[in-house]
Amino acid sequence: MVKVKRSEVGTIATEPSEESDARVDVHENPSLPADHRDETIRLLKIFVGILSVISVGLVISLMIVLVSGIIPQAPSNPGAVNTQPVDPGPMFSTTYIPINPNVAAGTPIVEIHSDYQCPWCGRAEYIYGPAFYELSQAGEIDLRIQLRTLVGDAIIKNDDSQRAAMAAVCAYRVDAFWSYHQVIFGNQPPEGEGFSDEQLRVEFPMAAGIQSQQLVDFLACYDSKATEADVVAMEMQGREMGINGTPTFLVNGLKIPFDLQADADVPKQVTAATLLAGIKDLTGG
Repeated sequence: MVKVKRSEVGTIATEPSEESDARVDVHENPSLPADHRDETIRLLKIFVGILSVISVGLVISLMIVLVSGIIPQAPSNPGAVNTQPVDPGPMFSTTYIPINPNVAAGTPIVEIHSDYQCPWCGRAEYIYGPAFYELSQAGEIDLRIQLRTLVGDAIIKNDDSQRAAMAAVCAYRVDAFWSYHQVIFGNQPPEGEGFSDEQLRVEFPMAAGIQSQQLVDFLACYDSKATEADVVAMEMQGREMGINGTPTFLVNGLKIPFDLQADADVPKQVTAATLLAGIKDLTGG
């Protein structure tokens, strides 16, 4: 940083110097009347005072000019600064539940970040879930579910989002994810009440049609918390992607604000044909 030195701007004198007194001293000129000498002295003192003020102003101005060249100045119109967030570009998770893993390459990728305790996630599932699943089974989209635990971790402060997600991943391991996923949302409690172990390990598997050896394997998975690391990985990657709210929809890696019909008392389900048309508009397909 450049510093202003006193030698560069000089020393400000507030009183006339001896040299100045020698040039303007009228006491040594006896030819002037006393009253004229007094008036002249008074005017000279005023003149010297004005010169001192002007000198101070010039020095201050010089310092401002020098300093302004090395200190960043705020914009004169802060409102003109672009405060829009930078688009991070397409984002693709690597930790998710694939609904149709054998889909053809180039198929539009739809990724949904969802929390089982999130009321708006339940609403989104009701509006779009059946249509998304139908399109995935027809090979029209590559559907991926990213299970999140935001609501339990940060809002309600319980472990129910995590336990429900762990149970859902156990259902995935016994090839029953989508049916179990639908049962959880179909029985979503009021926010804050959470899920009981009886629901997650007995009632919901039964309602999802998990039985016989499937049920044995599911219970072993759930009771041993075998999928805990999978759920933690999905949550951590979601945070790393900057996705801190649910539900969040991404189409080909870009966030898309799907309509959740917030003003409707009873939302209307979207058909697969309508949903596919919207996705094709977004992807240019």
